[in-house]
Amino acid sequence: MLTESLRIFWRRLALRAARLRQHPFSRLTVHFIGAIVGTGAQSGEDDIQFGIGGILALLGLPGAFTSILLFDKYSSLLRFFRRNFHFDAYAQSLPDKYFFVVLSMVITGIVTVLKWDKILPNRQDYDNLAPLPIRMREIFLANLLAILLIVSIFALDVSAASTILFPGVVMGERSSLAEYARFAGSHALSLFLASVFTFCACFSMMGILMALLPNHWFRKVSLYVRVLITACMLALLSTSFAVPMFIQKRPDSWVRLLPSVWYLGLYQKLQGRVSPQLGLLGVLSLRAAATVFAIALISSALSYRRYFLRIPESSDTVSTNERRSWMWSSRATGFRPACYRFCMKALLRSEKHCIFFGGFVGLGVVAASQTAVSGKDLFSIPLIVAYFVILGLRFVFEVPAELSANWLFKAILDSEKHESAAVARKLIWTFLLLLVIAPCLAGYSFVWGLQTGLLHTAYVAGASALLVEFLLLHFRKIPFTCSFPPFQDQLVPLFVVCLIGYHAFTAIGAGIERWMLADQVRFVGLPVLLVIAWWTRRYLQEDILEMDGSLIYQERVTAAVQRLNLLN
Repeated sequence: MLTESLRIFWRRLALRAARLRQHPFSRLTVHFIGAIVGTGAQSGEDDIQFGIGGILALLGLPGAFTSILLFDKYSSLLRFFRRNFHFDAYAQSLPDKYFFVVLSMVITGIVTVLKWDKILPNRQDYDNLAPLPIRMREIFLANLLAILLIVSIFALDVSAASTILFPGVVMGERSSLAEYARFAGSHALSLFLASVFTFCACFSMMGILMALLPNHWFRKVSLYVRVLITACMLALLSTSFAVPMFIQKRPDSWVRLLPSVWYLGLYQKLQGRVSPQLGLLGVLSLRAAATVFAIALISSALSYRRYFLRIPESSDTVSTNERRSWMWSSRATGFRPACYRFCMKALLRSEKHCIFFGGFVGLGVVAASQTAVSGKDLFSIPLIVAYFVILGLRFVFEVPAELSANWLFKAILDSEKHESAAVARKLIWTFLLLLVIAPCLAGYSFVWGLQTGLLHTAYVAGASALLVEFLLLHFRKIPFTCSFPPFQDQLVPLFVVCLIGYHAFTAIGAGIERWMLADQVRFVGLPVLLVIAWWTRRYLQEDILEMDGSLIYQERVTAAVQRLNLLN
């Protein structure tokens, strides 16, 4: 009887949901939800593909793994063997709570930046919706509702795994279910509001830019704003290594200006274990969330109609300045200068390439900041940044800009006579000189003297040269013109290789440099090592080019079953 009642209930619920989906407003909302979470598969783009399930899984993984790794800290058995008998779980968990708050804000901010162009209506939306008898107010409300639903799902997903695991890890010794539930509820609410605050702050900035700037300028300025937001998010992540110490010692210092500290105060206030200063910041976090939500709502309402109606005015034609710039760049003769100019412009003008590269650089800054705060090995700081700069550029070289346009290269270039590796090398060294070599020389010369600064910079440049040559050994592509390689089945091995390479390049590399600094005569062996590596690379490169040295435009997957074609 109960089973039959449940079957009838679910049938009625499904019928009501089907009727609701047929309503124009509901269908419009579903359309905008699909546009926001879409990955480009519908348009046939050969790009990095992530479905909604994959995105939700990736968003929840950091919190889950971090909670599991904290078991070593809170395990009563391990503390017994370490003879640590005086342990206050609530006090010791404050740095970890702050890290989870920061992590939720950073993930939400980066996802918002990546989905920025999906949130806005595009030319296709205008062509499809403008002729229909739908009021602008309904289009705006449907888009807003879709955004709120997606943000709520993402915010809950970011904290879902850690809400279950982290309180269990911290409260493992306590048997009170009520205390566990209170801990989990405080964790979930604080992280959810922190994520909502971050999204509304980014959304408010987008709405203000839409209201103040013309459509043409908004598209240009928004790219730099998104890169700036990404850098700020990663810089905020680096505060998780130093800010908890200031909170415990001087909560009234400059750290009270960070929004992440406000939501840590709310976290502690919900648990009833808060100092007066953090308690005031916890109240401020609620007001801040309400304020940025109101600003986001008002700014988007004021600018949406103006932006939507001006979409037809934003033609795809190239402006006069851009035509002159293209004409000026096309005067370059030879493969290397022309290809270098093309790659540099493609990298700096493409939103996804700038964001991906900025993310790698931001990770390098975070890792370097952690090393600087801990004071473990200051000589490894430029090596850390150099590793992520090189790895980031090598990664974005594989990301296609617009595959439908690479026919021009296929038509005019000789696929057997090219210098694509030399162009990629020049691009990498351009950014290394600006982001690593010059700051390293200036900073270390100022702190430890000119001689040490020169030796250290020479070592960083030599180590970077070895890594660059190793990563470009099989490179036979013009950056941004080849389809993305099929790496889905090799994610775990690639991740392990990158971790091993990071340790070898930074920790072991810094150890070798300390050994050389103990007797500076040993630095004479550095150019000898570079010459040997260069000749080895040249020998291997010649063998590779003899086997197949043609340019690659399409990555091919080896078929599981191959035909011999004996009849041909």
